[in-house]
Amino acid sequence: DQRGAAMLVRHLVAQGHKRVAYLRFPRSRRDEERLGAIGECLKGYGLALTVYEGSAPTSAEGERLCSSIMLGGEHPDALICYNDLIALGFMKAAQTLGFSLPADISVAGFDNIEYGQYTTPALTTVDLQSERMGAAAMEKLIAAIDGKPASDTTMIEPQLILRTSIAKRN
Repeated sequence: DQRGAAMLVRHLVAQGHKRVAYLRFPRSRRDEERLGAIGECLKGYGLALTVYEGSAPTSAEGERLCSSIMLGGEHPDALICYNDLIALGFMKAAQTLGFSLPADISVAGFDNIEYGQYTTPALTTVDLQSERMGAAAMEKLIAAIDGKPASDTTMIEPQLILRTSIAKRN
C-alpha cells in the first residue's frame, strides 16, 4: 500500500498536479498506510494534501461525495480514491455534473478491478497484486503445515497501471 501510493503520487507530481486530494475509507487498516504514504510523498514535494472521508468503499459513496468535492471553492486537480469502486462512482457523478475528465480533474484508484479499463476515461489504478499475495500466503501456510521452513518475507511489488484518467497539467 505504501509503495503503491508513493508511486501514484510521484506520477501525479511528474504530470504537473499541485492540488492533490485523497478520498479515504478510514475503517480499513489499509487506508492508514495509503494516507500516510500519500501525505509524506506530497510533503517531500512541498505540496499539501486535502483529505475527504468516505463512509463506505463503494461506487455509490464516490458518487455521493462528488458534488461536495467539485462544487465548492477550488476543487483538486487530482483525486486519489481509496479504491477503484469509489473512483468509478466519483467519475460518473463528475461527468453528470458537467466536468470533463481528466481535463478538469485527474482520478485514480487502487485495486485494478476489471471494469476500470472499460470506463471513459479508463481508470488509472494501483494494482497491489492481491492474487499473488494470497498465493504467497497459501504457500507459507502449506510449508508450515508440512513442517518445512518458509522465508520470513515475500516482497510483491505493486504496479501502477497508467490509463487515460490522468492528464498532464501545465
